[in-house]
Amino acid sequence: MYGNPLHLSALYNFTQQLSAGVGVGADRYENPGYNTFPLFASLHYAPLKKHTDLYAFTNIGYAVIGKQETYTGMMWDLGIGYKKMFRSHFGLNFQFGYNLKQFRNINSYVTSDIMQRENSTRSSLSLGIGVIF
Repeated sequence: MYGNPLHLSALYNFTQQLSAGVGVGADRYENPGYNTFPLFASLHYAPLKKHTDLYAFTNIGYAVIGKQETYTGMMWDLGIGYKKMFRSHFGLNFQFGYNLKQFRNINSYVTSDIMQRENSTRSSLSLGIGVIF
């Protein structure tokens, strides 16, 4: 199973080392195919005062839309990231981390006439690149 998420986050810098905010996403996972639309809270912390471009991050949230091929469920990310700023309001963001995703109420067919609902959990490593503006 592999996936392609697209996330948009709005972060507020409380200090040079601590940022927090909220985000929204559109995720597609293949084999089998699942779609999710999570809302999440995000926290970034740079433990090294002299290297605030290197940080640890976590995102925690819930996929809120559960219709047809779209599923609800918890999501959690944990990892490290690196920010490379080219101007004061423009840069690139690189991330590596662990991703935990829950899919709730998946249709599962026992026979062609009998259907039941199941839950599934997916764990994976993730690589990410983003634009900072």
